[in-house]
Amino acid sequence: VVAHLSRLNCSPIIAGLEASTKPHDVYAHGRVRMDACTMTNLELILGAEGTAEGSLLRRISFGCSTDAGRRTMRRWIAAPLRDVGAIRERQDAVWCAAESGSVIAEAVETATRGLRGAPDLERAVGRARAARNAGLAGLKFASLPPHLARPRHARRVAALAAA
Repeated sequence: VVAHLSRLNCSPIIAGLEASTKPHDVYAHGRVRMDACTMTNLELILGAEGTAEGSLLRRISFGCSTDAGRRTMRRWIAAPLRDVGAIRERQDAVWCAAESGSVIAEAVETATRGLRGAPDLERAVGRARAARNAGLAGLKFASLPPHLARPRHARRVAALAAA
Protein backbone atom coordinates (compact mmCIF):
# COMPACT_ATOMS: atom_id res chain seq x y z
CA VAL A 1 0.00 0.00 0.00
CA VAL A 2 2.79 2.41 0.93
CA ALA A 3 4.63 1.78 -2.36
CA HIS A 4 1.45 2.36 -4.35
CA LEU A 5 0.67 5.61 -2.51
CA SER A 6 4.24 6.89 -2.95
CA ARG A 7 3.95 6.38 -6.73
CA LEU A 8 0.81 8.53 -6.60
CA ASN A 9 2.68 11.27 -4.64
CA CYS A 10 0.48 10.96 -1.56
CA SER A 11 3.08 11.93 1.05
CA PRO A 12 0.63 13.14 3.75
CA ILE A 13 -1.28 9.87 3.61
CA ILE A 14 1.95 7.85 3.73
CA ALA A 15 3.15 9.79 6.77
CA GLY A 16 -0.13 9.04 8.53
CA LEU A 17 0.06 5.35 7.62
CA GLU A 18 3.64 4.96 8.79
CA ALA A 19 2.80 6.58 12.11
CA SER A 20 -0.23 4.37 12.75
CA THR A 21 0.87 0.98 11.43
CA LYS A 22 2.89 -1.65 13.23
CA PRO A 23 4.99 -4.35 11.56
CA HIS A 24 3.14 -7.61 10.96
CA ASP A 25 4.03 -10.13 13.64
CA VAL A 26 4.57 -13.39 11.75
CA TYR A 27 5.07 -15.37 14.96
CA ALA A 28 2.12 -14.17 17.04
CA HIS A 29 1.17 -16.30 20.06
CA GLY A 30 3.80 -18.97 19.37
CA ARG A 31 2.36 -19.84 15.97
CA VAL A 32 3.39 -19.09 12.40
CA ARG A 33 1.02 -16.75 10.57
CA MET A 34 0.65 -17.41 6.86
CA ASP A 35 -1.03 -15.24 4.28
CA ALA A 36 -3.69 -16.58 1.92
CA CYS A 37 -1.24 -16.88 -0.99
CA THR A 38 1.13 -19.09 1.01
CA MET A 39 -1.70 -21.29 2.24
CA THR A 40 -3.02 -21.63 -1.32
CA ASN A 41 0.39 -22.53 -2.78
CA LEU A 42 0.99 -25.14 -0.06
CA GLU A 43 -2.55 -26.51 -0.57
CA LEU A 44 -3.14 -26.55 3.17
CA ILE A 45 -6.89 -25.85 3.29
CA LEU A 46 -7.89 -26.02 -0.38
CA GLY A 47 -6.42 -28.19 -3.13
CA ALA A 48 -5.26 -27.12 -6.59
CA GLU A 49 -8.82 -27.04 -7.95
CA GLY A 50 -10.00 -24.68 -5.20
CA THR A 51 -11.88 -27.43 -3.35
CA ALA A 52 -11.02 -29.39 -0.22
CA GLU A 53 -10.13 -32.40 -2.37
CA GLY A 54 -6.37 -32.92 -2.43
CA SER A 55 -5.62 -30.53 0.44
CA LEU A 56 -3.61 -31.41 3.53
CA LEU A 57 -6.65 -30.65 5.70
CA ARG A 58 -8.78 -33.14 3.78
CA ARG A 59 -6.17 -35.88 4.13
CA ILE A 60 -5.61 -35.36 7.84
CA SER A 61 -9.12 -34.52 9.09
CA PHE A 62 -10.64 -37.88 8.13
CA GLY A 63 -9.73 -39.00 11.67
CA CYS A 64 -11.77 -36.20 13.26
CA SER A 65 -15.19 -37.41 14.38
CA THR A 66 -16.69 -34.08 15.50
CA ASP A 67 -17.07 -30.61 14.02
CA ALA A 68 -15.06 -29.15 16.90
CA GLY A 69 -12.22 -31.58 16.13
CA ARG A 70 -12.26 -30.61 12.45
CA ARG A 71 -12.18 -26.89 13.37
CA THR A 72 -9.24 -27.50 15.73
CA MET A 73 -7.37 -29.42 13.02
CA ARG A 74 -8.03 -26.56 10.56
CA ARG A 75 -6.62 -24.01 13.06
CA TRP A 76 -3.54 -26.17 13.69
CA ILE A 77 -2.85 -26.50 9.95
CA ALA A 78 -3.51 -22.82 9.18
CA ALA A 79 -1.31 -21.61 12.07
CA PRO A 80 1.33 -24.26 12.90
CA LEU A 81 3.35 -24.20 16.10
CA ARG A 82 6.58 -22.23 16.10
CA ASP A 83 8.04 -23.28 19.46
CA VAL A 84 10.35 -26.27 19.04
CA GLY A 85 9.56 -27.54 22.55
CA ALA A 86 5.81 -27.54 21.88
CA ILE A 87 6.37 -29.30 18.55
CA ARG A 88 8.46 -32.00 20.27
CA GLU A 89 5.80 -32.47 22.96
CA ARG A 90 3.16 -33.02 20.28
CA GLN A 91 5.45 -35.43 18.40
CA ASP A 92 6.16 -37.34 21.62
CA ALA A 93 2.43 -37.68 22.30
CA VAL A 94 1.84 -39.07 18.80
CA TRP A 95 4.80 -41.46 19.14
CA CYS A 96 3.56 -42.66 22.55
CA ALA A 97 0.07 -43.27 21.15
CA ALA A 98 1.51 -45.18 18.18
CA GLU A 99 3.74 -47.33 20.40
CA SER A 100 0.98 -48.10 22.93
CA GLY A 101 -1.02 -49.96 20.31
CA SER A 102 -4.30 -51.51 21.43
CA VAL A 103 -4.50 -49.77 24.84
CA ILE A 104 -4.58 -46.31 23.27
CA ALA A 105 -6.71 -47.53 20.36
CA GLU A 106 -9.42 -48.74 22.76
CA ALA A 107 -9.33 -45.48 24.73
CA VAL A 108 -9.54 -43.44 21.53
CA GLU A 109 -12.47 -45.54 20.28
CA THR A 110 -14.33 -45.09 23.59
CA ALA A 111 -13.71 -41.34 23.57
CA THR A 112 -14.76 -41.09 19.92
CA ARG A 113 -18.07 -42.88 20.59
CA GLY A 114 -18.75 -40.50 23.49
CA LEU A 115 -17.82 -37.36 21.57
CA ARG A 116 -19.93 -38.18 18.50
CA GLY A 117 -23.11 -37.76 20.52
CA ALA A 118 -21.93 -34.75 22.52
CA PRO A 119 -23.20 -31.27 21.67
CA ASP A 120 -20.84 -28.83 19.97
CA LEU A 121 -19.94 -26.69 23.00
CA GLU A 122 -17.67 -24.31 21.09
CA ARG A 123 -20.45 -23.40 18.69
CA ALA A 124 -23.05 -23.19 21.50
CA VAL A 125 -20.88 -20.74 23.44
CA GLY A 126 -20.39 -18.65 20.28
CA ARG A 127 -24.14 -18.52 19.67
CA ALA A 128 -24.84 -17.56 23.27
CA ARG A 129 -22.22 -14.80 23.13
CA ALA A 130 -23.65 -13.46 19.85
CA ALA A 131 -27.19 -13.49 21.25
CA ARG A 132 -26.07 -11.67 24.39
CA ASN A 133 -24.24 -9.02 22.37
CA ALA A 134 -27.22 -8.58 20.04
CA GLY A 135 -29.50 -8.16 23.06
CA LEU A 136 -27.24 -5.52 24.58
CA ALA A 137 -26.90 -3.68 21.28
CA GLY A 138 -30.68 -3.51 20.94
CA LEU A 139 -31.13 -1.99 24.40
CA LYS A 140 -32.29 1.60 24.03
CA PHE A 141 -33.05 4.30 26.56
CA ALA A 142 -36.66 4.25 25.38
CA SER A 143 -37.04 0.72 26.73
CA LEU A 144 -35.87 1.82 30.19
CA PRO A 145 -38.36 3.01 32.77
CA PRO A 146 -38.67 6.83 32.72
CA HIS A 147 -37.08 7.26 36.18
CA LEU A 148 -33.89 5.56 34.85
CA ALA A 149 -33.88 6.95 31.31
CA ARG A 150 -34.05 10.64 32.27
CA PRO A 151 -30.93 10.70 34.49
CA ARG A 152 -28.91 8.73 31.92
CA HIS A 153 -30.03 11.01 29.14
CA ALA A 154 -29.20 14.10 31.23
CA ARG A 155 -25.68 12.78 31.95
CA ARG A 156 -25.03 12.10 28.27
CA VAL A 157 -26.29 15.53 27.22
CA ALA A 158 -24.09 17.16 29.88
CA ALA A 159 -21.06 15.17 28.71
CA LEU A 160 -21.67 16.16 25.08
CA ALA A 161 -22.12 19.82 26.03
CA ALA A 162 -18.85 19.80 27.97
CA ALA A 163 -16.92 18.31 25.04
